Amino acid sequence: MNKYVLLSVDDLYHHPGNPRKDLGDLTELSESIAKQGVMQNLTVIPMEYWDEPDKVKPSVKEMVAEIEDGEPNEDLLFYVLIGNRRYEAALMAGVEEVPCHIVTDLSREEQVAIMLEENMQRNDLTPIEQAHGFQMMLDFGDSVQGIKEKTGFSETTIYHRLNLNKLDPEILKEAVEGRQLTLTELTELERVKSIETRNKILKGSGNIKAEVENAVIKEQRDEANKAFLSKLREHYLCEEFPKDARTWDSCWQRQAYFTTPEDFSIDGLPDERLYYKYDQWTFAIYTKEEDEDTDDVDTDEEKAERMAEERRKDENKKRLDTLFKAFLIEINRQVVDCVQSSIGVPASIDDFVLSKELYLKRLEEGIEGDLEVMCQVLVESGVTETPEEAEIYLRDVNLPELIFFEWYVEIENGYQSHTPVAWNGCYHKQNGETWLRFINTFREFLVIDDEYMMLLKGELDEYEKE
Repeated sequence: MNKYVLLSVDDLYHHPGNPRKDLGDLTELSESIAKQGVMQNLTVIPMEYWDEPDKVKPSVKEMVAEIEDGEPNEDLLFYVLIGNRRYEAALMAGVEEVPCHIVTDLSREEQVAIMLEENMQRNDLTPIEQAHGFQMMLDFGDSVQGIKEKTGFSETTIYHRLNLNKLDPEILKEAVEGRQLTLTELTELERVKSIETRNKILKGSGNIKAEVENAVIKEQRDEANKAFLSKLREHYLCEEFPKDARTWDSCWQRQAYFTTPEDFSIDGLPDERLYYKYDQWTFAIYTKEEDEDTDDVDTDEEKAERMAEERRKDENKKRLDTLFKAFLIEINRQVVDCVQSSIGVPASIDDFVLSKELYLKRLEEGIEGDLEVMCQVLVESGVTETPEEAEIYLRDVNLPELIFFEWYVEIENGYQSHTPVAWNGCYHKQNGETWLRFINTFREFLVIDDEYMMLLKGELDEYEKE
């Protein structure tokens, strides 16, 4: 039967498999140990059970029995399974011996499970440390079911933690410490398939939910684009649109232009070589008219004129894009001021994400239908502390304020992509009119410069003509 014995601190070492890497502030514990000694036993295991578990000699157990019978320890060294903070604090206090409970015959995964459970009972482990611990157990041959049985964590939690190990550790650490991301936000990242994209989102400074949503939409659109391209190639000779070519040059004829995957169709395309060009929002198909008149070659003067025209178009589009960015900054400032001063919500309103579906249902059905869900959104966002407070809050917020909330969220979470400047420098009427409706709805709250209004109406000279 194992006994409690005194071991020299020189014979003890921190366990290399301990998932807890940060032991925290040990000053107070060290001062207590210096006065009273170590009051609670450490649990230790001979190093051989971790370093070479398949080669542990019978003599190790014999030496442990001798130590427990009071004989001096001369050959064994131990890893601390439970009590790493007490051990480190004892070293700081200058204590030479500490009470220990020696255990044997534990596999590597069992050792890690014990350390995980011990730290988790005290909520001492960060999610990242939990992730490392679970991964270590898997590496030693354990299963998710085994980890669940040994640690008490649900399979869902274990899988969520293991997903953290797929992220860049330095970026993850900086994001958790610097941006103080919540577990909910880290779990939200799992919706994004690309690990590279997950790391980019972590490295950024924007709203996690919004960036994840945009990334998911982009991945879905990319998959749809690739699937349609594969179908296109089954029926036509096609290649990517040349990167150095201009879609508005007269030799290029657009044959199809799709804005949603539901519209994708190969019907009606000409039986000739096709050129495709797609991004997150559109898929376009072109044909090229070859110039059969070899004598009709541009002169140097004509080339210079064409290049000057292209530069003019580029400069005009850059000016329009810059103006729209300035408009976004200004409109965002005014909306934030209105939301925070007039409506009186906290400065953390950018964390308050009221979904459009809930908002529309409120307009159509009134508050009763989605009261519970909306209250949950408010509590999770930190706007209120309890569902009861959230219900009072929602009943006090009038519809114009809720509409304004919705527009604020739109601006914060990607509405800036709805630019009135089309890819070819022309006026994007649908986007422009959407902004005009917004401004008209809240004209009593907003002050918009004439130039911005001309930008949104498509009246600036810099716009290309259709």
